[in-house]
Amino acid sequence: MQQTSLWQILSTLPRSALRELEKMTASPFFNQRDDVRVLFLYAQKCLQTGKEPTREAAFVSVFPEKKYDGAQFRLVLHFLTDIVRQYLVWKELAREKGQKELLLAQALRQRSLEHLAQSVLQNAGTSLDNTDRHGDPGVQERRFQIHAEALRQNPGTARTQDLNLQGLSDQLEKSFVLRKLKLACELLSHQAVFRAEYRFGMLDAVLAHVRSDSDLSNSPEVNLYYHCCLALLHPAETVHFRNMKPLLLRVEEIFQPEECRDIMLLALNFCIRKLNEGDETFAHEGLELYKDALEKGYLLEKGELSRFTFRNVVGMGLKIRAFDWVEQFTPDYGERIAPTHRESMVSFNRARLEYSRGRYREAMLLLQKADYHDLLLNLAAKTLLLKIYYEADELRLLDALLDSMTIFLRRKKIIGYHKQNYRNIVRYCQKLLALNHLDSTAVQTLRQQIEAEEHLTEREWFLAQI
Repeated sequence: MQQTSLWQILSTLPRSALRELEKMTASPFFNQRDDVRVLFLYAQKCLQTGKEPTREAAFVSVFPEKKYDGAQFRLVLHFLTDIVRQYLVWKELAREKGQKELLLAQALRQRSLEHLAQSVLQNAGTSLDNTDRHGDPGVQERRFQIHAEALRQNPGTARTQDLNLQGLSDQLEKSFVLRKLKLACELLSHQAVFRAEYRFGMLDAVLAHVRSDSDLSNSPEVNLYYHCCLALLHPAETVHFRNMKPLLLRVEEIFQPEECRDIMLLALNFCIRKLNEGDETFAHEGLELYKDALEKGYLLEKGELSRFTFRNVVGMGLKIRAFDWVEQFTPDYGERIAPTHRESMVSFNRARLEYSRGRYREAMLLLQKADYHDLLLNLAAKTLLLKIYYEADELRLLDALLDSMTIFLRRKKIIGYHKQNYRNIVRYCQKLLALNHLDSTAVQTLRQQIEAEEHLTEREWFLAQI
């Protein structure tokens, strides 16, 4: 039973939700089958005691006098799963401001109760207006839907009245522009990493329209995504990032937490991209945004911090040599990483810190401490070890490591970009070992090759060795 969608959902719910579900299964409106209620009570008890239920044990709890019947159990399971899904929908509906009022107004209109529906819609609009952070694209779209529904509520004689169609048009335009800009930002961010090619349709027209419309360009939510989009479109023009940064530092006044997280990650990905291109000022910019986002909790999902975010934060801290801050950050936020990745990620990043401080022995001990099951983390650890061996003049160990990395890359299925990057790291390290540093022509040739290489994350380190 542990593999069923029912158990997977129930396992994520707090006790308060389980109590609400218990009432729901006891209500004849939602459930008229005793076996469904008994199955829920059994699952609830298993969750409270930490017992892992089997289908057979669950069946016996529902039908104690019967032999296990798979078809009958699946039927009861289906009905209970359906109730749990209804509960999740109900909770989401209760969370989304204006959505349930919109549905209620539609139901009232279909029953020719327009006078009641108008009151409901007015309250829904007021509720959205009173929201402290109402710039989310989803909220703007709901505002348009409420406005459109209000027009449908008018009787046939309404053609002689002022319907505020201009307001409806303006709201539709704003919700569309916001959604289009946000999606364009996500496409551009993804395209930069995975070399995908996307068609952007009306994006140029939307950008031009925002520039020409003062109402849109003065809207903080539109302005934020507008400059984010331009920053990603034209990364060399850093003025767009400068324009969006003040809004990012007060983004909680504009968006709700989930939307704050989305826009903050887009901005941070831009900083990482600029940093990878060699612009170290974006290590300072990125770390400032990371600190602000971590303090406000935008980068935590259900209390956990992504291991990739953890690694990026450490990388930026090390880039600006904020060693003491990184040393404090690592244990504090290491506890927020999912348990399955915590030990390896913390030990790897502590090794990066010790390497940056020139403590090679401590770094090597940390690298040996954890078992790196993640292929890319394994390769990152090998690359750090490669740099330590080279700088410590452990050439025999370095030769053995280069051989093992070559075999590893040949055998493992790794995404093309990453495979090419690590192949280049091995190749240029071998060239570095063979380089005659007294031959200025050979040195200059290797420097030019490294500078021109498309996929090489350790470009800065190789140039420093030359």
